[in-house]
Amino acid sequence: MTTAKVVVKSIVKGLKILTREVEKMEKLLDGLEKGLSAKRTKAEPKPPRKAGPRKTTAKRKPNKNTAVEQVVAAIGRSKKGVTTEQIRERTGFSEKKIWDAINRAKKQGKVKSVRRGVYARA
Repeated sequence: MTTAKVVVKSIVKGLKILTREVEKMEKLLDGLEKGLSAKRTKAEPKPPRKAGPRKTTAKRKPNKNTAVEQVVAAIGRSKKGVTTEQIRERTGFSEKKIWDAINRAKKQGKVKSVRRGVYARA
């Protein structure tokens, strides 16, 4: 075969594949359009809600066991400072959560760095 015939055959093959895909997409779109039109015709207005007694919302107590507070508490028990590994053992938090809590506590002025990886209460 000549190279021109090979090229034409590959183009024809590609076009056949594309037409099959287009037909599949048309079937999907027809199904979607039928589903949407069926939903539009079946929609009924909802009956109005009856006004019942209102629920009173109890005031929630703020959570005093946040990650920052737990990390600060773990750091506060030590005089010389605590490493992140020791904090993880005491709290069970991941390193990422500990670092986030330490950085937040530093910004709040609750914790200071003694040296790299060791933290103490400010």
